[in-house]
Amino acid sequence: MLSALIVFSGCIGTGTTNGEDDDVGTTVINNYYNNTTNVIENTPEYITDTGLGPKGTILITINQSANTAIHILDWSGTSEGRQSGTTGNWTEHQVASLRVNTNCTNGMVWGETLSYNTDSSNDQWLAGTGLECTHSLTTQGPNYIGWEFNDSWMSAIYQISPVVVA
Repeated sequence: MLSALIVFSGCIGTGTTNGEDDDVGTTVINNYYNNTTNVIENTPEYITDTGLGPKGTILITINQSANTAIHILDWSGTSEGRQSGTTGNWTEHQVASLRVNTNCTNGMVWGETLSYNTDSSNDQWLAGTGLECTHSLTTQGPNYIGWEFNDSWMSAIYQISPVVVA
């Protein structure tokens, strides 16, 4: 009688899941006492970061854990510049692109350049999805002939999302 109660109450399961969750990032609560199910969706984690430093240096570092992915939602950056040989004021100039260098613990390395385009979103998934990686972000450009550049500034908003590695 007790064994029939355990089987009918769902404690043993069907044996088709192999102990793995079907939905990553979702919690399912089955309430057997009143026959209801609550599904709780995990809210995504949004992070914003800002960096300031000499042109060409790493301005933002993003650390990625295993089984996650980094989704850059938007970014922008400027560099201070003035004509070479002058003592005039530094002026702000829109950077041309964002350089992302990715190093993962398994030895994989990527380098990618994300172009800045004011006509569309800067929406981008970074390389190394699912792996444990460090992403180093720096601005590139502008490169005007006869100009010198001082500091660069950038801001980025990104999302850390759970993923399943196949």
